[in-house]
Amino acid sequence: LALNKQVFQAGEEIATVSIDPGNITRNDVQERLNWLLAVSKFRAQRAGILGDIEIGDNQVETIVNFVNQITQAEEPVNEIKAVVVENTYTSGPLKLNFVVMRNGKVVFST
Repeated sequence: LALNKQVFQAGEEIATVSIDPGNITRNDVQERLNWLLAVSKFRAQRAGILGDIEIGDNQVETIVNFVNQITQAEEPVNEIKAVVVENTYTSGPLKLNFVVMRNGKVVFST
């Protein structure tokens, strides 16, 4: 039995990964997203979250479209952040959005 306490706040940044603005491939993007997911899972477990992690609307198509947007972007992408969507308690789930940043500004997200 564990207390259901709040561990993350909406808008909190869980992890960030930089992207080489050069010629980025689909595989590069997938590796970066896998890293963000692994770090997020690690932080969630350390915080005591028992539930799953959900990205965006939790649909595979959303992630595929997100990867396509990054690889087809006309202007280079600087970084991708994993950001908490809503206040999260130990019972979970941890809902995240992947957010693409360019020069410190949000470009698009999941």
